[in-house]
Amino acid sequence: MLSLMSKYRLNSSILSIGANDKSVIILDSNYTLYELLDDEFIFVKKIFDFTPQHHFSKACAVSMQGFIAIGKPKSNLCEILYLKNGNLKHIKTLSWHKADIYNIRFSRDGKFLVTGGEDGKVFVFRLPDFHIVNILPPRPDYISNIHFGKISKLIVYSSYDLQNCVFDMEQNIIVGTFNTNSVVEDIVFFHNDKKIFCVCSNGESGIYDIENKSLDLKQNYNFWLTRTGLSKDDNYAYIGARGNILSYLHLDTNTPRFNVLLEYEDGVSFMRVINARLYIGYSNGYLQIFDLTKYENELQKAIDNNDYKNAKEISDKNISLKTHKIYIEFMKQCWENEFKKAKEMLQKDTSETTLNNVMNNIKVFFEDKDKKDEFSEFMSNIGVFKEFNEAVLTKDYVKAYKLIEENTMIKQTSEFEKLENIYNQTFEAAKKLLLNNSLESTNEANIILKPFLLVPSKKETINVLLRNANKFAQADLLLKNKHFVDYFKLAESFKEIKNTPNYKKAIIFGEQILATINELETKQNFNKALELTEILIKFVPFSKVALDKKNDINLKVEFLNLYNKKEYIKIYQSIQKYASLKGLLEYINLSNHFNKIFDDALNLAINGENKTAYNILKPYFNIPFWKNRIDSIFNLSYLNEIEINIDKLQENDKATQSNAKDENPINWKLTLETYIYMFGKNDELIKICSKNNEILDILNKLEVESKDIDYLPSIIIYDTL
Repeated sequence: MLSLMSKYRLNSSILSIGANDKSVIILDSNYTLYELLDDEFIFVKKIFDFTPQHHFSKACAVSMQGFIAIGKPKSNLCEILYLKNGNLKHIKTLSWHKADIYNIRFSRDGKFLVTGGEDGKVFVFRLPDFHIVNILPPRPDYISNIHFGKISKLIVYSSYDLQNCVFDMEQNIIVGTFNTNSVVEDIVFFHNDKKIFCVCSNGESGIYDIENKSLDLKQNYNFWLTRTGLSKDDNYAYIGARGNILSYLHLDTNTPRFNVLLEYEDGVSFMRVINARLYIGYSNGYLQIFDLTKYENELQKAIDNNDYKNAKEISDKNISLKTHKIYIEFMKQCWENEFKKAKEMLQKDTSETTLNNVMNNIKVFFEDKDKKDEFSEFMSNIGVFKEFNEAVLTKDYVKAYKLIEENTMIKQTSEFEKLENIYNQTFEAAKKLLLNNSLESTNEANIILKPFLLVPSKKETINVLLRNANKFAQADLLLKNKHFVDYFKLAESFKEIKNTPNYKKAIIFGEQILATINELETKQNFNKALELTEILIKFVPFSKVALDKKNDINLKVEFLNLYNKKEYIKIYQSIQKYASLKGLLEYINLSNHFNKIFDDALNLAINGENKTAYNILKPYFNIPFWKNRIDSIFNLSYLNEIEINIDKLQENDKATQSNAKDENPINWKLTLETYIYMFGKNDELIKICSKNNEILDILNKLEVESKDIDYLPSIIIYDTL
């Protein structure tokens, strides 16, 4: 269950919930806007008389900064408003689409607004002036959903052709696509924007890994899913539907874990977490507010007291607490401890009393199906465990190891560890005896090894030891003197060495060296890290990983040299070949540096200072990595410049009924031709030219194709007198 704080009955289906710095803002499908402050409505007003939106429409959005965006039905218009303290202001009307706007979303960081339409177009606007800053590659069908990444670098947008595109705003390219079997109803980034979670109308949920280009799509539900969001620690998704179920899904496995029965069956039309409160809006107009922090302090006390039963009871009263990492880790550790105790008890005694005691201790963990299955598997093999323990006790090692081969779960028990220790100690003792080269010592070695000699998995190693004790002694000496190359060479040619405890110790040592290398690499202590890779390369089992690590570190060293020399072309060539370099702080700083340059240039272009923007960007024209980003800036710059001059022309025509005579006239044919060479005869150009019939007529008569030409300080070309 969830802890309900309050509920309200509003006018109609709730389409969006946001906030300003003091209040919560709600918008319903009849365009009634509500401002909620301290559980009281301080503003309620129907702001438009448009045709009501569909009960599950996504053509409206409220930001967390007080902005409201509403797509007007049966038009291409998007109205932008701002609400605070009961004061409502109209900010702007956006009109870039050719058809109805189908989807609107504000970015999580409050920097951008994105709109998607029935025309398949997606436009990005910056806040707070709502100037257009990007035009994404169009889709052939309606845009069904859009979502920003956590820091607005990435956008994912879905369309009714069932394809989903991941767009990188920084580089201005599509970096991934995936298809679903039905329309994506809602979508969200998680795992530091490396993965995407989506819910579909047919009940499927999917996880797309952007880096690996892989999709895990499962039919987890048999009802129409509508909305989703992320838990506090981004490890669970909560999912609403056209029904009365709120589901919590584990994102690591794309598996539903907990369900909450909601009060209303009409369906969830919107959900959002604001200040640790979950706001759920329904298609029947009800709004419920749940306290996600309820019983948090009590849970922490139970964890501090190591009281897992009480922790479980508390989490049952507020199911969102079950998604907290601190609770998950605590219950995982308690399960491991209690399950180990249970196995030890049941291996010795399976009486009803013992079983009841065990069940009383561990049944609280069975809300996790994996743990319940693990215990069930153990219980199905309980007779085998008892038989194994008896075999070890009576030193019937042949039978003990036969049982291990048939039941691998035995390897998880402490009794198995004891058996392996007995064997290893016996093996080492026999080795020392054999090195004495006396008949008496050899006989004694044979005697102590005899219980293991008939064990198939040990027989060959023992026989090799009896015949070649000197080889094992040689290996031990090489390892003691740190002659790793020779040691592992000997192990490769004399493979039974790999079954010895010393070989396992050598592997553990290699793993420790690798961990140290990784730590040094993180701290950018590359010289010391490279020294250790040279050592690890001598460990044959680690040779490949050590060589890869060495190459990776050398790439980072080379990158830092290029960074210090500001050789940007080579830097970005390296980045495109080796994605791992993107984790470097220097790369992040470089990206921030270029993003500021591009933002400054775009601001200048929007303000009509095209030539200054051109001069800022000119030094970077020859960096292929940034070509698409620079193309986008010049596209918007030239469109803005064309629109400014058409508007001026319209103003002059109104004032004088003719073009101004004191200026060189614009050659619109050459101007439009030049733009089309660069960016084609797109809808945005047609929309702008539609302001003037003569210019639109010139555009319609042009039949030119795109071709590569250099950027220009200005797209406007004048006739010379």
